[in-house]
Amino acid sequence: MSKTKITKTIDYLSDPKKGITAAVLLVLAIVAVAFVWRKVRGLWNGSYSSGSSAVTILGDAAIETGTGTFITSSLDFAHLWLRLWEATVWTGTNEQEIYDVLGMLNSQADYMKLCNVWAQHWASAGWLARMDVRSTLPATLKSELSSSELSKARNILLSKGITPDF
Repeated sequence: MSKTKITKTIDYLSDPKKGITAAVLLVLAIVAVAFVWRKVRGLWNGSYSSGSSAVTILGDAAIETGTGTFITSSLDFAHLWLRLWEATVWTGTNEQEIYDVLGMLNSQADYMKLCNVWAQHWASAGWLARMDVRSTLPATLKSELSSSELSKARNILLSKGITPDF
């Protein structure tokens, strides 16, 4: 950086209003990067992978160790969670992605497993995220979808014999 650029930067920041504004923006940027980094690190560290040793595979079904619940072994619930999270958290709601994910579920146990994975991820997100209305999958769907969209999501699940709690 040339000396004139440094001098211009110092002159700009010497104005109290501009200096405070720059400092606040820098702090906000650091907090945002830290939050996103923590989220990304938590998403792909494998801690919630449905392919872990916590399930016993039986063909296309699996029995979760500890619960004895049958779930569809071919479903990657961490990936389904990620798809739903991306469809609801970023700007706007991707309703079609929500319908597609819900359409992949095959049983009540699959739906409950997805709800549990959703809750586990939100519980690990820190106190600010836990205060969010989207801490459970049903609450998220109620928050993000209109009544007609929620009805469509409910009908997708009902057509597969799954009774949703939203």
